[in-house]
Amino acid sequence: MPTLRTLSLVALLSAASCESIFPTVSNPDNCVVQNEIANQGKTDSQKVDLCRELAVPAGSMPLVCDQVTQTCEPKGGRCNMALDCMSASAAYCDNVVPPADSGKPSPTYACTACQTDAQCQAWSIAQSLVIPKNVCTKGVCGDCADNASCSGNARGPICDEVAKTCRKCRTNLDCDQGKGLCSDSPSVERITATPIGQCVPSAKIDWVTADAGCTSSGGTEAQPYCSIMAARAGAKPVLRLKAGSYADYSHTMGDLILVGPSRLHASATEVMPATFKTVRVTGDLTLVLNGVDIAPANQTDSAVSCTTTGMPPGLSTVELSGVRVVGKDVGIYSPGTAGCKALRVERSFISATTWGIRLYKTESYVIQNNLFQNCGNNMTLCVELDSGTQGTFQLNTILSKGGVRCDGAQPVSSSIILSVPPLDGNCQSNNILSAATLQASGELVGNAMSTPDALDKGVVSDKEKPPAVDYFGNQRPLGKGYDIGCHELAAP
Repeated sequence: MPTLRTLSLVALLSAASCESIFPTVSNPDNCVVQNEIANQGKTDSQKVDLCRELAVPAGSMPLVCDQVTQTCEPKGGRCNMALDCMSASAAYCDNVVPPADSGKPSPTYACTACQTDAQCQAWSIAQSLVIPKNVCTKGVCGDCADNASCSGNARGPICDEVAKTCRKCRTNLDCDQGKGLCSDSPSVERITATPIGQCVPSAKIDWVTADAGCTSSGGTEAQPYCSIMAARAGAKPVLRLKAGSYADYSHTMGDLILVGPSRLHASATEVMPATFKTVRVTGDLTLVLNGVDIAPANQTDSAVSCTTTGMPPGLSTVELSGVRVVGKDVGIYSPGTAGCKALRVERSFISATTWGIRLYKTESYVIQNNLFQNCGNNMTLCVELDSGTQGTFQLNTILSKGGVRCDGAQPVSSSIILSVPPLDGNCQSNNILSAATLQASGELVGNAMSTPDALDKGVVSDKEKPPAVDYFGNQRPLGKGYDIGCHELAAP
């Protein structure tokens, strides 16, 4: 192992005198003395801690100069300079010795929370950060203080409340205090011309109310349109629905995004839902449902379905995100005579008397991050994927009598399925946690979505990247990998 004296010689050979290279002290490897020598004439951002350059065994903590023992010690919270502080939440090195008669306490030589932007600026320089974190907010060094300081930032419009760094939006709660729309899918990106991870501009959003006494037509939150049909005349791609009960909706014209105040992921001030009885989609078009509730009144009605009235089959694209489906028959239905061309269901709650999702003749589907509950019965399962469908089913949780049936070789991956049996037909299972599996490991207690068996064991499709958040809006993944099921556990 090289000694501090050797490192000092390398650093100062051409500039230091013999006396300064070999100081006359009782401990020739006194790190305080050697650092003072090596840092002569240097600015704070140029100073080094020679202890950090000493080799340590693999896996060991790096060495720093302990100001108390004056020797190189494993880093354990003590510091000599900002370079020794590795965390943005403890970026300031308390190393300033006050005048003897000042009455101020002696330095702790500990990394502590920042108090000023200047401390963060010095820390960013010392750490050679590619993206400087020059702003001190609530003791954390970051590159932003609020969303306004992230405006136009290539990394995203949202200032993360914890990390204090600019990031992409993850849910609608990130946009306009929960009243906007986060572009989080290919269809939303295409329809609104808003890159994924950015908030859709408010200029592309009109407001609609279900209030029977409505007489307004301005399209604003204060003066909303009185119906979806009236709002379509405004030609904006996004309609923001106020809470209320809406009639059956049949979508037959153009691409559209309907956004409601979902009870699943609602803002603090708006928790009542915008509820449809049923939604029907017909034609070569795309309908995105985001944050709405769908609850049929009739026993035989499907909540969401594709139809072929006057149109060839298999043309419609339907997306559901943060939607609550409570069906009395089939929740989401793509019939064999009129199958949806494409279906995407993410971060949604699905409950139905018979099938939760039943797909026929669907060219592509993505079903991920959803919670299925109380669907299926003695005659039906919760999800049926016909042999004519192809797609991705992953990171879902099914707490129902019925599991998943595959009439072809469809993949079913990284999901918790507590029905017995969990799978039927020709499903290609990968990382499925079943009731038998959880019971065998003694983990089937309380909330099955929070089992440690799921931690970091999820395997996701290389064709379809999961959303940046789980069913509840938590960042995904956390830790070493995705967790099995719709819920991303916090690290233990």
